[in-house]
Amino acid sequence: MVLAAPPPGGALVGLTALADWRFGGRIARALTRAPVAEGETLLLAGGPALPVARVVVARPGPRLLDALVERLRGLEPAGAVGLCPDDFGLGLKGVRRALGGLPLLIFVGDPRPSTEASA
Repeated sequence: MVLAAPPPGGALVGLTALADWRFGGRIARALTRAPVAEGETLLLAGGPALPVARVVVARPGPRLLDALVERLRGLEPAGAVGLCPDDFGLGLKGVRRALGGLPLLIFVGDPRPSTEASA
């Protein structure tokens, strides 16, 4: 799962806020200890509260898609990559283009999943 980090001192929103709630505040605490700079990523382990193998938290910025592609290719995800493009201010087409070889699980608005395999 890929989540958006807020700017320093900013509140978690969207899918990130929901995931943090499910993780009992673990994402917010990790970001307080190790803020994520623009275009960087933070890797967290998944858990039973949110059944995903890994959580990548990324800060929107000019290098965002490059950083995500680099991090995700290095992880070699076994399943679909879940993210909400709106949380990053990205369009679905840009995400599909950047992550073209990976199956995507796209969350839109109220986080109810919509499965899409990228082609």
